[in-house]
Amino acid sequence: MDTRGMDEDRQPPEHDWSLERVMKAVESGLTGSLGIRVLKFGPEEVVGEIAATEQTCQPFGMLHGGGFSSLAETLASIGALTRIDFPRQHAVGQNVSVQIVRPAPLGIVVTGSATCEFAGRTSQLWNVRMFNQADPERTLALARIQMAVITR
Repeated sequence: MDTRGMDEDRQPPEHDWSLERVMKAVESGLTGSLGIRVLKFGPEEVVGEIAATEQTCQPFGMLHGGGFSSLAETLASIGALTRIDFPRQHAVGQNVSVQIVRPAPLGIVVTGSATCEFAGRTSQLWNVRMFNQADPERTLALARIQMAVITR
């Protein structure tokens, strides 16, 4: 470990991957602004949600496509993080493709479930299925996210 610039009595930060710690990180920035919440995460599946509110809907009362995209990339990013050697490596979204098959009207909660299809040394591929929380069999959108794994 490179300790240049560290005080002798200062220890490197702990990397606590508890749900509470991940949620705290998600609450900042864009994901926090959109109200995205992580419900469960691990290397096999990450589950989260976004509510279709006045702030996340387009003018016609449907969840904005950017809301679907942000939920999908957030879940894939968290999943990718569980499969790399952090902090030596970072995973960043490289390609995001979202197909919205049904609208998410104002007032519903959209749940996303992300699963890893491929995890290699320099990239990962995640699939995200998004559905109405009140009707889990009803798919609203499907996404595929390619993550680049960067070694520092």
